[in-house]
Amino acid sequence: MPPTVWLLTSEDPASGSKAAHLRNLQLADGLKEFASARGANFRTSCVDGRLSDLRDARSTFDTLHELLTRTPLQVPSLPPSEILAGDLVWISEIALAAAWAPRVATKGAAVIVDQSSLDSILELRHGRQLQAWVRSRSERRAFGAASLITVGAEAYAVRARERMKPGIQVAVIPDAVALERYEGSRMPEAKQSLAPAVLAFPGRLNYAPNVRGLEWFLEEVLPRLRAALGDRVPEIRIIGRDPDLALISRAKAQGLNLISEPSAIVPAIRDSTVVFVPLRSGTATRIKILEAMASRKAIVSTGRALEGLGLAPGRDLLVADDPDGFTSSLLKLIRDSDLRATLAHHAFETVRDHRSWAVTRACVISAASTASETAWKARP
Repeated sequence: MPPTVWLLTSEDPASGSKAAHLRNLQLADGLKEFASARGANFRTSCVDGRLSDLRDARSTFDTLHELLTRTPLQVPSLPPSEILAGDLVWISEIALAAAWAPRVATKGAAVIVDQSSLDSILELRHGRQLQAWVRSRSERRAFGAASLITVGAEAYAVRARERMKPGIQVAVIPDAVALERYEGSRMPEAKQSLAPAVLAFPGRLNYAPNVRGLEWFLEEVLPRLRAALGDRVPEIRIIGRDPDLALISRAKAQGLNLISEPSAIVPAIRDSTVVFVPLRSGTATRIKILEAMASRKAIVSTGRALEGLGLAPGRDLLVADDPDGFTSSLLKLIRDSDLRATLAHHAFETVRDHRSWAVTRACVISAASTASETAWKARP
């Protein structure tokens, strides 16, 4: 019987939230090709029921309860019974891996644990000591049973190697975008250099960090733009689904163009020239930066939104964290169409060469090959 390559997820690769959905699709894409080339079967299995995502106070409490009581966190107590010795099992969520990786490893399967970012590092960096401790415990338990750990950036790989037991290998599989999906939201380069500036924020508009970032933009940056430009402030678009009601009211009061109708989102992004990302907490907007790069947009972002992306400020985009710097960066792009076109071109080259599925598919196949080598040799 040929071995099976498994992808165990907390969200169906065909659905789920944007970032997790794209990451799971990326993993499934590479694993299918790997399994086919090796004559193996490929299967996915999704947790039946809610799995805490460890990103709010409630889930932190739930995780702490799990650690203290040693009971699984709203996860079925056993992984799929069909997993056999010599199979390759890729688990794409830390909370799921903390419950299942030790059990899968005892079956004799090779285990890969994937986590795009090390949340314990992010929590510690922002002063949340208890959350960092809780998350690091889950990470250690998940990683301890793994043959290989995959993360989304080299910075996380370095930290993972520092804190994991000797002998565990760490590989980088960067978050990526499928370039062909963004053909409809690209503005041709010739038009990009001639078009007037249109500023746009794309993102889910009921996600608290996005809302807080936009509130900071409205309170701190927009008044400075108006002071500098007067009535020459360009159109500003807030683009995304499920807008927060308070945000709707504030956007209308400030004369911004709020676009939430699904059919209008892609055209609105396509016709924009500058994407701004005022993220000051959370991590979910990172995928939006990659999407903007694939769409050939000039970008102004906070440093927080770039964590783990490995981009080059000044070449791929402009970066500023204080209101004056953020305003100054936007003013440069509003006034200089050549700079907009240059940044957009470099951003597209970077995502094409380093953050496309064609590039990361090879990383997935390489990681799967490394982890499965010993297990498949020992398969009965």
